[in-house]
Amino acid sequence: MKRKSRGMDRLIAFFIVGAMVLIILAILMGSYFFGFIGFLKVMGVEYESYWAIYLFLYLAL
Repeated sequence: MKRKSRGMDRLIAFFIVGAMVLIILAILMGSYFFGFIGFLKVMGVEYESYWAIYLFLYLAL
């Protein structure tokens, strides 16, 4: 049997690792955002929409 080239193996590994990193970042950012919303809800702060919270977080960071 003929073996696939090493370049193809590296490309597949790169995409798998990249997908894992993106998933981890999405989970971290989502937990930060929804944790922040939960904190604001406990403190009694209400926003008109989620876009206002996005804008606040963007400007705060």
